[in-house]
Amino acid sequence: MTLKEAIINFRTLRDAPFDDAMLTEWLSEIDAAAVDEVISKCDKTAKIKRFDYLKDREEALSVPFPDEGIYFLYLSMKSDLVLGDAARYNLSALAFENAWKSFAERYFRNNLPSSRKIKIGGKLELFQT
Repeated sequence: MTLKEAIINFRTLRDAPFDDAMLTEWLSEIDAAAVDEVISKCDKTAKIKRFDYLKDREEALSVPFPDEGIYFLYLSMKSDLVLGDAARYNLSALAFENAWKSFAERYFRNNLPSSRKIKIGGKLELFQT
């Protein structure tokens, strides 16, 4: 999913008074968290990027399908918080938290190495996980 697609998806489903620059900043926040907290644990070359809508709208975001929904949920949560809608915020935050956990679990399951070397009694053993 590109930055532009994430913003279009959000605007299609939610009526919020935020410009593309603000939505891009929020998408940068959550994409950076995804890289820092999840993706970089499996891919040491992953880099955090701060997006600029005018320059980066065709750039791919870091979270892969089928977990791209976290972008919509994060934008919804931030929007509800800024607009002061506590009831919607609580629902959005819960939905986002569940989607984030699902993303992290799936990403680790599919991207961590399938074997580990563990020293047992001074001898190096290879274990499959």
